[in-house]
Amino acid sequence: MKERKINLIINVICFLMIAAYAIYIIVEWKNIPGTVPTHFNAAGKPDNYGSKASLIVEPIIALLLMGLFIFIEKFPQAWNFPVKVTEENKERLYGCGLKIIGAIKILAVSVCIYGGLSSASNNQLPGWPVLAVIVAMFVVVIVGIIYTIRNK
Repeated sequence: MKERKINLIINVICFLMIAAYAIYIIVEWKNIPGTVPTHFNAAGKPDNYGSKASLIVEPIIALLLMGLFIFIEKFPQAWNFPVKVTEENKERLYGCGLKIIGAIKILAVSVCIYGGLSSASNNQLPGWPVLAVIVAMFVVVIVGIIYTIRNK
């Protein structure tokens, strides 16, 4: 199935993003201050701080999210579709569902990595990328629902 190949590519991209973040943290560890921002407000300004060891949390969360999504992908019969699943539309619906999950997976990992890079740089970074990714997640779900209903 074409969707499975796309999904594999998405998983590889997500793992590469997490690995690149981990390599960056390892290489830059000595240059990262002992205290880093652990939370940013909507304006992108840090409003909570912790030790630089907290930078390890982002890739762990990203990996947990990936694991959850990979687990969910294994059980398409449990997904909640806005139309009745029949033998005729099953493959199309499952393919659409995999695309939606894949898009959300890559966006969720992106948010985790951006949060970690924001903390590691210890600078005020714009908050709009996180907002854009959250909006993109909603758009993916809404477009996916519309596509599913039209292709029942």
